[in-house]
Amino acid sequence: MLNVIFDSSDDFKNVFLSHLGLAPLDDGPWPLKVSQRCLSILARVLLARQQKALQTNTEMDIAECVKVWNRLIDTLGDSCLMEEDVPIMQGLSQFILVY
Repeated sequence: MLNVIFDSSDDFKNVFLSHLGLAPLDDGPWPLKVSQRCLSILARVLLARQQKALQTNTEMDIAECVKVWNRLIDTLGDSCLMEEDVPIMQGLSQFILVY
């Protein structure tokens, strides 16, 4: 099943990530409760895109990765400012290691 996803077009991957609630280029808060499997899929897609970007030019930072980090940091900051309990993201260490 995962090979079908990773061998498909970028449009299909974007739609699939959107259905998981993890579309990298969407606006709004980043979901703080994400399963490890979903993070794994997101990581594989982003790493493949990053590898492709490295092969075509010298840029290592791709817009998707930068946007994910900005959304995550903004969401954590907003949660802290609102004095809410910040839920622990499942697989946060996996998420951080990917980047």
